[in-house]
Amino acid sequence: MANLDSLDDHISVEQQETWELAYRTDLEKAVGIIVSTPRHRVDEYGNVVWGELDNALQTSESTVDDFERDMRLRVEHHVQAIPGLPELERRRPTHRYEIPPAAQSWPDLAIMLWEDVLPYLGAIDIVLSLGLGTRQLYKGIETWFDDKNSEISNLQQAAWNSSEESAHKMIDIGIVITQGAAATLVASDAILRYGFTDPIRVDVFPRGYPGYNDPSHPNSTISYLVRCQHGQRIFVYHLSANGHVLEHYILTGSEITPLPTPDLWQEQETVLATHRGLHLMIGKANENVDAR
Repeated sequence: MANLDSLDDHISVEQQETWELAYRTDLEKAVGIIVSTPRHRVDEYGNVVWGELDNALQTSESTVDDFERDMRLRVEHHVQAIPGLPELERRRPTHRYEIPPAAQSWPDLAIMLWEDVLPYLGAIDIVLSLGLGTRQLYKGIETWFDDKNSEISNLQQAAWNSSEESAHKMIDIGIVITQGAAATLVASDAILRYGFTDPIRVDVFPRGYPGYNDPSHPNSTISYLVRCQHGQRIFVYHLSANGHVLEHYILTGSEITPLPTPDLWQEQETVLATHRGLHLMIGKANENVDAR
């Protein structure tokens, strides 16, 4: 992990804040998505070539800046469109994100839907809205990549029409969800899919490596075991880092019954009436709501 004390005393306040946010270790309470900047390289003529990396992992700074701007606009749009959210203060809607030791690392971007979910976990309306908002944010990211791949396809077609080989390749989405996003995605799915009402309880048990790949600073190898309980019904979701459900089952007494794995990124047709009193805990159960 980088040592902030070793930074040049003459760097600007904005540069220091950018550095601190990139290496922040407090994301266990956040609802957000970490997305990798689309793969690209710069050729000998200064042109961006999509879908390829060079050996030095060099990027086009203007491309990275444009991507961050586009993502910032999308998250701001989604926050404004989510009903029932109180006014919030985020350190930044988007910021660069580094995985230590971050030597020659590919740039990632943290997109912050909500900075600290803990003060609002008693309000089922807000948790439901955050789960649905996370899904809509993902859809916005997905749309950006789909549009870019359409542009790349046109570039490939133009090259083929000229009997040339295109250097461009399609780009893939690479995302990591935060622990708060995992909790709200599952809570909203259980409310809509299984008719959960208050009080319900959600516990998240992260699978990662403390100090390197834990909920405070997640990367692509983390996963989340999420338990959602309503009365005697206990549903378990095992989520990969990108929010896809690996396993899903219901616990009934001593029996474990496998269920079809839902796609948390797809819309549910049934939206139930508003309820109050959701008590959601992230990590171990504690009456003070422990974020770990």
